[in-house]
Amino acid sequence: MPTTLRRWTAIPGAALLIVCFAVAQQAERADLMMEAAARKERVDGDLKAAIEEYRKIALRFAKQPEVAAKALLQMGQCQEKLGQTEARKSYERIVREFGAQPAATQARARLAAMGGSGLETRPRLVWDNAVDLWGTATADGRYLSFTDWDTGDVAVRDLRTGTNRRVTSQGGYMKAQAEAGGSAISPDGSRIAYTWERFDAESKANKVIELRVIGFDGQGDTLLKQVRGWIEPQGWSPDGKRIAALFQEPAFVETEILVLSAGDGSSQKVALKNKGMKYRVTFSPDGQWLAYSSGGIVYSVRADGSAAAESQVVLDAQMLAWTPDGKGIVFSRKHDGVNRIFLVPVFQGKPSGEPRMLRTEALPDGGSLGMTTQGTLLLAAPNVKSETWILEFDGTTGRLGRTIRQLEAVPIGPPYVNSSVKFSPDGKLLLYRRGPALLVHNVATGEERKLAVQMKQLARVEWATDGASLLAAGVGNDDRDGLHRVDVRTGAADFLSPRVPETRIVSAAGGAAMIYSTRAGTIVHRDLATNEEKTLWRAQPELNLDQVPEAVINREANRMAVRAIHYVGVVDLATGETRRLFFKTLGDEPGGIWAVDWSSDGQRLVAIQNANSLKERSRVMVFSMRGGEMATAEAPAQFRGFSLSPDGKLAAALASTRHYQVLALENFLPVAQD
Repeated sequence: MPTTLRRWTAIPGAALLIVCFAVAQQAERADLMMEAAARKERVDGDLKAAIEEYRKIALRFAKQPEVAAKALLQMGQCQEKLGQTEARKSYERIVREFGAQPAATQARARLAAMGGSGLETRPRLVWDNAVDLWGTATADGRYLSFTDWDTGDVAVRDLRTGTNRRVTSQGGYMKAQAEAGGSAISPDGSRIAYTWERFDAESKANKVIELRVIGFDGQGDTLLKQVRGWIEPQGWSPDGKRIAALFQEPAFVETEILVLSAGDGSSQKVALKNKGMKYRVTFSPDGQWLAYSSGGIVYSVRADGSAAAESQVVLDAQMLAWTPDGKGIVFSRKHDGVNRIFLVPVFQGKPSGEPRMLRTEALPDGGSLGMTTQGTLLLAAPNVKSETWILEFDGTTGRLGRTIRQLEAVPIGPPYVNSSVKFSPDGKLLLYRRGPALLVHNVATGEERKLAVQMKQLARVEWATDGASLLAAGVGNDDRDGLHRVDVRTGAADFLSPRVPETRIVSAAGGAAMIYSTRAGTIVHRDLATNEEKTLWRAQPELNLDQVPEAVINREANRMAVRAIHYVGVVDLATGETRRLFFKTLGDEPGGIWAVDWSSDGQRLVAIQNANSLKERSRVMVFSMRGGEMATAEAPAQFRGFSLSPDGKLAAALASTRHYQVLALENFLPVAQD
């Protein structure tokens, strides 16, 4: 006999009548309360009062699913009429707690109309511990292109089976003397366009970069276009006949968009007024428009170049993807301090309505890898964690001791320039960055204050000799690109000297000079008082160096360390003689040198070496100027920036960890309305 029947038959007749009466009374009470709430809503027009009544009903009859679900549904509809965002929460609660009730069907419909098809489920993880995120996905979402950093080849990931396969096979860095950059896989998965950067002396000297196309099966590798500067594919037209690519001249000042024929490589430059950096250039589903991000704005422009200029689609936004029907653009925007996903309707490349939030859940910071034809958005999740560490240091052995402090941080400028952590000249303060502001940290007490530098862009920062100001390379608020002096109290920036085109500022020598490196690997000293220039060092041709990211003069000003990713040397500034401390051809072994700094007495140079893998720890290398064997020690994490205190007893490092992931965001687009 069923349990419920046994329970009822065990109740005496009189008691059963009492129970039945109580249930009926409860049902009648619920009906009366619903009617009273409905009168406030529909007759009195008092939606706020009605919301409170429905809330009380849902609470009182929480154990009667049909009643509670009906009350929550009516409450959500009142909240919608008042424009309250709480309506979504009411509908979501119905789906979550009362999914079997008839009201749940209506709740799902309302959620779909509001920009979703049910509960805000978390994005689905489709690739954990991803090798790389520099690619795009096929239109069906099955395959993703990426760079295999073990060999520098182009590869694809089958997101269904979880297998990787190299598409190019060039024998590794040393044999190929080249590596792949960004890639874009065609919508049908048959071809891959990719950047190919050569390391040979001739290519470096002529600043040559190639855009190539290869079949998915690794056959038919073809040079599509060769440029001076940089070129990187962004995406294919839906019919597979054209490729949108970013292009920069060798000066790397302006970013252009090219549309190339996937057949013969002929190209057309898209007419744009905005010359800033551009990201996520994407064809519309009909192939007529391109949308992209630049300076926190999403723009659109005719893909055939027929428009005179681009149109602004939405402000304060980062481009993610076109909707599959081409009637909207999905973008991310900071809301309450985190990224959230929005949709703006578009018609003929222009906004045709107001943007609306599709989901309240936060998005990762990595951006889009593509939208499938079924409306699934593939997202890159870099999961970058950076911290400034202050540690005890043994300058003789390179061993790092006790960690004194760990502080949340982000890099200053590109991570390879070694500008993210800097001790002040007296060692009492440490400069690092968190979010948009620099922080000046008291090493002894742990107290710190924010410094909002009044510049648009920071490429590198160091202390001036006086310790009362900073020297910053980058772009000022007046758009002048060069070296600036920054007041360490106010953040006010004064322009000192312009950056020479096609060069990188690598040091400010305490404020007396600007030291920069050319693309040929020459290091030049410019006296800020007289503007006189002299060459401090010139790379030997066999080194095959590009711009040097770091040149550090010791405190005695008699030696200069020169650091490239695959080279470390010391220059005697009196004689010009160079002592080579470290050099390897690309491909000899993984990784390179990411930072150097001098010991307090100038007799030892400390270098940080990293392997290609983002998960491995750094190696600390100590070179003695008196000769002898190099000392080495393992660091407790991977360091992307490094600075020694003036007394040599402390080291500060930007410790970086990454856990790449690819996520699939599904069922979030509004249901198409006929």
